[in-house]
Amino acid sequence: MTHVTLETDGALAIVTLDNPPQNRIGDQMADELAGIVEAIESGESRAVLLRAKGTDFSFGGDIMNWPEMSPRRLRATFDRYMSLFNRFERLPLPVITAVQGLCFGGGLELATRADIIVAGESARFGHPEQSLGIVTVLGGVYRVAERAGRAFASEWASGLQRAPPARMLRTRPCCGSGPKPELPRRTAPCSTSPCHYSRPKTCGAVSPPPSTL
Repeated sequence: MTHVTLETDGALAIVTLDNPPQNRIGDQMADELAGIVEAIESGESRAVLLRAKGTDFSFGGDIMNWPEMSPRRLRATFDRYMSLFNRFERLPLPVITAVQGLCFGGGLELATRADIIVAGESARFGHPEQSLGIVTVLGGVYRVAERAGRAFASEWASGLQRAPPARMLRTRPCCGSGPKPELPRRTAPCSTSPCHYSRPKTCGAVSPPPSTL
């Protein structure tokens, strides 16, 4: 069973996390996502939609084996995931993340690699790493700081708060919310969709021109 899939709808590449019940990110998902990123890099897509099946976007990393891993192996795993997330972030085309349910830990850190995050009303964002006695390790806190400011990012990363879409909109990590994070079935032509603009991607924090929102 695959944990992440790639399909296309016209010029839109649709990446779907599908590792029920919590869409946790483990080695298999990382391997498959790396292959998908490579396919997008060499393909003809003009925009990317990252989404997830199920009730929740992602609970984050698959932590079940972490206590059995040596510090060296655990660090190597985190370095590998960081490299993959950064590569996803550097895709030279617009990326939108659609979030429903819980978006925690590594799931949040993957979501913040997008240019735009659209959240459903059920979405809740958070850093649960403190419950494991660790801090965020895949760069998510820096991406939040770039969008929402250092003070908010530091306070949020230091606690176990679950931020709803309303707060994310006020502080600007998210660019939109609604009952469900749904997008049209068919993509618009590139001349009228967000993929008509181009710009260098800097940590996934650069927003598109106002005319595209």
